[in-house]
Amino acid sequence: MDIMNSLESLSNELFDAILSQITSKRELNFLSQTSRSLYHRTTPKLYQSWSYHGLHPSLLRPVTKHCKLLRQFLETINFRPDLAAHVKELDIREWGDCPRVEHYLGMMDGYYIRVEKEKQEKRERQRGTLMDDFVFGEESTRDEDDENESSYEESESEEYSDDEEEVEDIDMEEVDFLGPVQPFDHTDCLEGQCTASTPAGLRRAGKDYEREDMLVDYRKIWLEEDADEHCHKDPKEEDELIIMLFNKLPNLKIMWMVMPEVPWSYDENVLCKFLEDTKSLISSGTLQKLETLYICSPMHQGGIGHREYELDLRSLLPFMYLPNLRSLHTLTTYIDRNSRNPPVDYAPLKHTSNITHLTYDESALDPFDVISSLSMFKALKSFRWTTEPSGFGCGDGFVGFQSSFGTALSAHKGTLEELYFDNRHSQNDGQARARQNRAKDAILIGSLKEYPRLRKLAIDVNSLVGHQAWTPNPIALVDVLPTNLSELTLFVNILQVETPESRWTVFENQLFSLAFLNMLRNAASKLPKLRKVRIELTRDREIWRTGEMAEIELESGIVALKQVKEACEEVGIGFEVAVAVEGCSDDVREVGNTTIPYFLEQIKMRNPGRDF
Repeated sequence: MDIMNSLESLSNELFDAILSQITSKRELNFLSQTSRSLYHRTTPKLYQSWSYHGLHPSLLRPVTKHCKLLRQFLETINFRPDLAAHVKELDIREWGDCPRVEHYLGMMDGYYIRVEKEKQEKRERQRGTLMDDFVFGEESTRDEDDENESSYEESESEEYSDDEEEVEDIDMEEVDFLGPVQPFDHTDCLEGQCTASTPAGLRRAGKDYEREDMLVDYRKIWLEEDADEHCHKDPKEEDELIIMLFNKLPNLKIMWMVMPEVPWSYDENVLCKFLEDTKSLISSGTLQKLETLYICSPMHQGGIGHREYELDLRSLLPFMYLPNLRSLHTLTTYIDRNSRNPPVDYAPLKHTSNITHLTYDESALDPFDVISSLSMFKALKSFRWTTEPSGFGCGDGFVGFQSSFGTALSAHKGTLEELYFDNRHSQNDGQARARQNRAKDAILIGSLKEYPRLRKLAIDVNSLVGHQAWTPNPIALVDVLPTNLSELTLFVNILQVETPESRWTVFENQLFSLAFLNMLRNAASKLPKLRKVRIELTRDREIWRTGEMAEIELESGIVALKQVKEACEEVGIGFEVAVAVEGCSDDVREVGNTTIPYFLEQIKMRNPGRDF
């Protein structure tokens, strides 16, 4: 029995039991109000969240049902603002749930080529091959084949035309409005008021509903006679619809979004331009109650072997200004530096954002931009920064920036509770020239002792204890860590040392083992709240790729690690150790990548193509 039948059966049983207890008309009258009460209690839950997973109209032909869903929802919230007020969560994506979508949209294996190939295969199957004709004893002439092919192509052309017409010619009379209420009388809705479907007629209808601009824009975008052709005239129309959608959701609090940002193919980004007009945003109330935003880039068109996923930080600045936004989580953020895009001037942006929880996952941002952007936020409570695994951003700027990062981060030392800083992918010991131009202590993040609220810390050991190629930290590790620290995760590189007789594993940082053991001995007095230590071992990526890395026996293979485990047990601190995966495939993620479920879901649709 499905859930609907179960609910119906249960409701009948409940009402039978209730009716058996009712003895007066007054009580029966109260019971008749139950349906209204149920409606008012269920409607907010029904409209609490809404998702749009549609491909951009300019990428598919003809217009698909996904566009129809967005249109229906806009119609509903336009005529029922009370329902729009219930929407608290919005999940809006550009490409939708299309696994391996690059096989349909890429230049190397385009959608139209695939469709044409399928048509050709269908013709082959219906006509039959020469071998089929021979087996069945059929004899055909060239003229007969041509005639059959011509008749087949004509019939298929009619069939395809019918299918296309069925998709494009959407009858407004057949559109079901969303929601638990009955559909409006069509004499009161959009097409009913404007049978001529002219802009003048729409304005007259708009005055009746006090939504003149919306109806005119609606007609302009969606109700053209040739909708398919219109979609290809202006690829920014979906962005305009998104703007209209934002304007109609006054109480939106959480949004998962794929930014419709393609700066190299559009002259200007309509949505970004709209967001940058902060005065209009405030006066209209658009996104003014938004509290949490998860945002990543669209899947740009291109060959299957080359994809671009970076999200320009400049397009995120308008979101950072929103008064109630507290959590911003981004994926593959970068800054496109060229003659058209001058560097960001962060000085006027100081203390303009109320964000308290910030994530730069798999970021290709230059450390300078990350460090400078920290001045925008008034008081951060948590900050997560992981570098992109492709090595795209491993230039000189990624060498010896930890000291500057620590200085910028200290502006939030009074409020910071969680810090996750993983730059394993940007570390390159071969950059000796860049290292010579840095101060010896530039690799050190500085003391975190003055962070009274910092409870969770994940960081590479080089930033805390120093490195033999730079300089050791003159301050002991136990005196660098904050007093209220409860969870500590350390990223540690390991190497394999080989001799003709044997092979063993060692810590690449020769200062780590002694500094860590000393910290454990003094943890009881100086780190009284420390309850959990986790060490993530990262192996050399080149060795991993060549398949020469043997399995690591964590206890017997690394003698120093065994000592660390025993020391943790002696002082009563929980200990975990793991070997990070340095490869990337559809099912296995590389070290230092995002752990946010929404981004992981998008990444499933981005592979293959992360290997450009």
